[in-house]
Amino acid sequence: MDEFSDGYAIFHAKRPYQTVYNALMALRAQFGNKIPFKVYPYIELSNYRNRMSYAKKLDYIRAQIKAVNDAGMDGWYAWSPHNHYNSLFRVLEK
Repeated sequence: MDEFSDGYAIFHAKRPYQTVYNALMALRAQFGNKIPFKVYPYIELSNYRNRMSYAKKLDYIRAQIKAVNDAGMDGWYAWSPHNHYNSLFRVLEK
């Protein structure tokens, strides 16, 4: 499965925590566990290759935020290709 196939995208879309966390820990490992700059990864607010219910979308966002926090990064940016941020605001309310 190559990185541009639908199977690859769906694999990662169904595992948002692992995808984000593993990527950030790989970055950390490249710097001997001490990243010499601030890291603010992007989280995506929806995945258009993998349709999901509203509840699953909220879980998808929560999982990415948790992964960033667990990896000890400095914060995050949210990305929505259509500028729809209501799901993010809902997650942040709780």
